[in-house]
Amino acid sequence: MKATRGYTLIELMVTLSMIGIAGASIFNAFGPYQDQAKAALHRESTVRVLEIEMERMRACDSRACLRAIASSTVASDASDTWVRARVRRIVRPGPDGTMHLTVEAATDDRGNAKSLESLMWVAR
Repeated sequence: MKATRGYTLIELMVTLSMIGIAGASIFNAFGPYQDQAKAALHRESTVRVLEIEMERMRACDSRACLRAIASSTVASDASDTWVRARVRRIVRPGPDGTMHLTVEAATDDRGNAKSLESLMWVAR
């Protein structure tokens, strides 16, 4: 009988180390792309939160309702988005009986806050 020869332990270890080195270099090459994707996600999420918050404010039909929303300190957690954001709402009198609405939102800790402003007429 002829004995069949298999792979030695050294050959297997060298092969696995080569695969590990190749995998590590590929993983590090995609790091900048992951950072760009996260930044884009934060930008899109911030815009979505701003739109949701401004729609909440536009749904109000009185100044008291606007002031109540503006005084709330709860972070946005609207049901149709999974993003949590720090939101700052400012309501102040505008020209000719209007209300000047400002909504600022940030979804990350880098200070990339965005704001949305609007003038709105509401009944007293």
